[in-house]
Amino acid sequence: MKKVSWLLFIVFLNGIILSFNAHNACSGEILGDINADSKLDLHEAIYALQVVAGLKPAILPGQDSGPQYSAWGEYIYAAATGNITLEFTFSNFAKKGPKPGDNISTSIQSVSPTEMSLLTGNGWQTWTRNSGESNDIIGRWHHEDTANSVSETIIFYSDGSFLYSAYGDAYTEVVDVLQSTITIDGDFTDWSPAMRLNLYWSGGDCGGAPGREIQQVYIAQDDSFIYLRMQLNGPPDPSFRYKFGEFPHIRVTPPPNTGIMVASSACAGSVPNPLVVFSGNEFEARFDKCLLVDDWDNDQLTVWSDQDSISVCRHHSFLPILKFDVANCDD
Repeated sequence: MKKVSWLLFIVFLNGIILSFNAHNACSGEILGDINADSKLDLHEAIYALQVVAGLKPAILPGQDSGPQYSAWGEYIYAAATGNITLEFTFSNFAKKGPKPGDNISTSIQSVSPTEMSLLTGNGWQTWTRNSGESNDIIGRWHHEDTANSVSETIIFYSDGSFLYSAYGDAYTEVVDVLQSTITIDGDFTDWSPAMRLNLYWSGGDCGGAPGREIQQVYIAQDDSFIYLRMQLNGPPDPSFRYKFGEFPHIRVTPPPNTGIMVASSACAGSVPNPLVVFSGNEFEARFDKCLLVDDWDNDQLTVWSDQDSISVCRHHSFLPILKFDVANCDD
C-alpha cells in the first residue's frame, strides 16, 4: 500500500511540475524547467511542493512582459533595528543587478500594512504591497521607477527565503550581432574580439572536468548564416554535446562523430548547409539563420553542455539579448 501511495504521489507531483511551464516544444524551453537550468531535478519538485503549500508563488520568472531577470536566496531581518541582509544563491541578471554569492546589507524603515521604506544605492525608496501586518515584511512588495523605466518586485517568505525580479532597460544588455562572413576551417583569426559575448550566471555541476564547460562564446551573422564559436575548458569530451539557443536549439557533436543538428523534443532535424570544425579546445560552426531565429525569444537564449537528457552533469550560461538581422528571411 505504501508503494502505491508513493507512486501516486510522484505522478501527482510530476503533473504539478509540468503545469508550470507548458510551452510549445518548438518554441519554448523544457517543460517544467522552473529555474531555467535546462534540466528537471529536485529544484522543480521542491518549488512545486512549496507552491502547493502556499509558501511560494505560482508566478515564475519570465512570465511578465519584457526581458525580466530574477534572483533568489535567503534573508535575515532584525525588526527591532530594521537591518536586513540578503544572500543571493541564484541570479540571471545581465548588465547590472545581483550576482550569485552577493551579500547585501541594508535597512528597512516604517513597515506599514501597505508601504515600507527601503534603503538602496539611490537613497530611500517607497515600496508597496496590497496588504500585510505592520512591522512584518512578509509579502510581495513592488517598486516602480518610472524615471528609469524600471519595475522591481521582491517577495519575502516566512521560511527566510526571498525572490527578487526586475525588468527594464537598466538591467538589459542588448547586442546587435555583427555582420561578418566567417570561414569555417578551424582557423579562428577571422573572429574579432567585438564578436565575443558576455556570459551571465555561468554555472553547473561538472566540477571543471576538461571539455565539459563552455568558457567563451562568439557570434556573427551575414545574410544567410549565423556563425558560432565556442571555447571549452579543455579538449572536447566525446560524450558531451555543445548547445546554443533555446528549444529548438543547435546541437554540436564533437569528434570522432562531429556533426551539427537542430534538436528539441518535436523539431529534430538536419541543418541546411551545416558546417562545424573543431580545433584544440574550440570549434566554429555555421547554420541557416532563418531556420530558428523567428522561433527564439532572444532574451532567453543560453549556451550549455551536457550528455542530452540523461547526463552526469551540465554547464550553462545565459546570453545577452541578441539582435539578428532577419530582413532576408521569409515570413
